[in-house]
Amino acid sequence: MVQFLQNTNNLITLDLHGNNLQSEGFNLLFRALRDSPIKKLNCNTCGIESIEIDRNNFPRHLMSLDLDGNNINADGCRGLAKLLQGANATLTTLRLENW
Repeated sequence: MVQFLQNTNNLITLDLHGNNLQSEGFNLLFRALRDSPIKKLNCNTCGIESIEIDRNNFPRHLMSLDLDGNNINADGCRGLAKLLQGANATLTTLRLENW
């Protein structure tokens, strides 16, 4: 899936609701989306606890991130803070209900 996402040119919304990505899968996915045109990513109820985001690998066009229903821990909260603070941050919507 990572190779597909790195080579897609037209996909702007990716909905992975209810998939068991867990933290490691989410972090790999996020890095894979760095150069993609994806603007909206839905990863609610995916078993995500920790989020490790390198500012250099932030998806350049991502505007909306839905993480509802995950059990995000303190490390995950620090990772989310990086999303909102980076100079290149494009995120305008972040959903975190029910965690």
